[in-house]
Amino acid sequence: MMIRMDGVTVYPPQHHAPDRPLLHSIDTSFEAGTITLLAGRSGSGKSTLLHTLAGLIPMAQGGIRYGDIPLWTEKQRIHPQACASVGIAFQYPERQLFAENVRKELAYSLRPLRWSKQDKERATAEALQSVNLPLSILDEPVLSLSEGTKRKVAFAATVIGKPQWLLLDEPTSGMDSKGIQPLLRLLQAHSAAGGGVIVASHDLETFLPIADRVILLKAGAMAADLTPQQCCDAPELLARAEVGWPEQVRLTAALRAHGFPVGSCALTPEEAAAAIIERLRSAEAVPFAASTSPHAAANAVLSAAAASAAERAETAAASAYQLLDADMASTAWPETGAAEAERLPTHKGGTDDKRAESFIDRLHPIAKWICYISLSAGVLMQHHWTGIAAAAALCAIIAAASGNSYRIIGGKAVRFFVIFIVISSLLSGLRIELSPLQLGFEAGPALVTVKLLLRYLLIMALGLLLMATTGEQQMQTALEQALHPLERFKFPARLVTFAATLMMRFVTMLNMEIERLSLIVTARGKAYIKPGTIRLRDVRLFFIPLLLSMMKHAEDLAFALEARGYKTKTTSAYAVKPISFELRDNLTVAAGFLLLIVMWIIG
Repeated sequence: MMIRMDGVTVYPPQHHAPDRPLLHSIDTSFEAGTITLLAGRSGSGKSTLLHTLAGLIPMAQGGIRYGDIPLWTEKQRIHPQACASVGIAFQYPERQLFAENVRKELAYSLRPLRWSKQDKERATAEALQSVNLPLSILDEPVLSLSEGTKRKVAFAATVIGKPQWLLLDEPTSGMDSKGIQPLLRLLQAHSAAGGGVIVASHDLETFLPIADRVILLKAGAMAADLTPQQCCDAPELLARAEVGWPEQVRLTAALRAHGFPVGSCALTPEEAAAAIIERLRSAEAVPFAASTSPHAAANAVLSAAAASAAERAETAAASAYQLLDADMASTAWPETGAAEAERLPTHKGGTDDKRAESFIDRLHPIAKWICYISLSAGVLMQHHWTGIAAAAALCAIIAAASGNSYRIIGGKAVRFFVIFIVISSLLSGLRIELSPLQLGFEAGPALVTVKLLLRYLLIMALGLLLMATTGEQQMQTALEQALHPLERFKFPARLVTFAATLMMRFVTMLNMEIERLSLIVTARGKAYIKPGTIRLRDVRLFFIPLLLSMMKHAEDLAFALEARGYKTKTTSAYAVKPISFELRDNLTVAAGFLLLIVMWIIG
C-alpha cells in the first residue's frame, strides 16, 4: 500500500503562534517495502509530517491516500482502514506507557482490532519476541521496568497490531549502542516483508546505511529527495538544509582534504575500510592478506598512517569545512532566511509570525493585575442577567483589544467549562418523583446554576487573557518590584514571586503535556475522533501519564535550580531593571476601580 501526499499544508492550532505553515505544499509518495529517512534541523517539520501521515493533526490543504483509500473521509474523520495501516512511535517511546502492567499495555494496542483471543495471544508473543523480551515480563508492572526495557515494550506495543507502515520519531534518541542494532534489524525485517518504514531522525550515521531514500526538510518544505549515496556525495545539500554532516561525510571530506581521495562516500565502516585498502593497494601496493577482514584491515591502515597523518588530520578536516563554508557563502539560495519566510503563505489572510503587540501588552503587569482583581470582584457582584451580560461584553472588548489573544476565549479550557455549565444546569433542573415514577425539568433552578457558573467562566477568561498578554519574566520582575519594600519586614518576596512564576510556567507545560498525551492515546487507541480530543473511556489512562509527566518536569526543574545554586533570598538591589509605571498604567488602575464601582451599582 503506497502512501501519497498531494499538496499537503498544515498550520499550527489556532491557539498557537506563529501562523506560518508547519508543512508547506508537500508533494511526495512512499513506496511499500522501503525505508525512508526524514532529515532536517529541529523545527523543520519532521515530527509534524509523521503526525500528519498518522492522521493525528488535520490538514489545511491537500490530501493523503493509503493506496486508493483517503486518510480523511468526507465527514472529516480518520478512515479506519487507513488508520489501522499505521503504527507510530513518538520520541522517547517509553513515555507512551500508561497501563498497570505489560500485558494490559499491549492489550490496549489490540483493543481496536477485532481479533480472536488466540490471535491476540499469538500477536503478543510475536511482538515480545521481535524486541527480545520474554513472555514472563507480561505481568511485570510497567513503572518497575528499566528505561531500556520500557522502550522495548513501547516498540512492541507499536508493532503488535501488525501495521504495514511504521512511523518512528527519533527512535535512537537516548538509546545505547547495544540497543540500536536490534532496532535496525527489526526495521529491515519489516521492510523486507513488504512493510514501509519512515524514520525522522538526526542520527544520520545510523540510518543512512539502511535507508532506501532520504528526504531533507527545511522550514516545512522539501529541500531535497535523494538516495543515501547522493546525500553523502553532495554534502552541500545537507548544509543548505542546515543539517550537520554525518561521520561518513566527515571522514570522506577529511581524507580528500588530506590528499587521499577514496571515490564515493562510504556509508558504513566496512565500506570505508575496503575503500581505504583498495586505494592504498593501488597507490602504494600495501600488502594485505586476502582473508583480512575489513575491520582488521582498517585498524592496520589507521595504525600505519597514524604517525604521518595525526598532525595534519585536524587541519585537513578544518580545511574541508572552510571550503564548504566558502561555497555556501558564494551560493545564492532562493529558499533561505528572510526571503523564504516572505514567500511562505500565512494563515487566514497573512497574520505575522508573532502576535502584534497591543495596548494591553504594553501595560505594566501590576496595573493589569490590579485591574483584573477589580474586574473579577465586580463580576462576582453580578446577580442579574443585565449585569452578567454587561460583564460578558466588557470581557469581549478586552479580548478584542488584546489582539489575537481573543482566540483563547474559544480555547479548550473555556469550552470544557461551558460543557460543565450545560451539564450542571441540566442536573439542577432535573426533577425525579419516585411514587409514581415521573421525570420533569424546572427551568428556574437550571437558570440559577447557569447564572452562578457564568460568573466564574468570565473570571477564567479574564485570567487567561492576563496570562496571554504577560510574559513570565515580565510578571516576575513586576512582582519583585511591587513586593520588594516588604522585605524589610522579613516578607519572603523572592519566594512568593518565584512560586507565582513557576505556577505560570506549569500552566503552559500542562497544556503542552495534555496535547502531547492526547496524541499518544489517540494514536495507540486508533480513535476515529477529532484530533486533540480524548474519549471518555480513555480519561483514566490519560491522567496517569499526565501526572507522571508533570512530576518528572517538577523533578527536572528542581535539579536544575539546585545545580544553578538558586536561592530565594534577595539582594538589596533588583536582579533586573525595574519596570516603571507610566500614565497609561495609572489610567488602567483607575479604570479598573471605576468599573468596579459601576458593576457594584449594577449588581
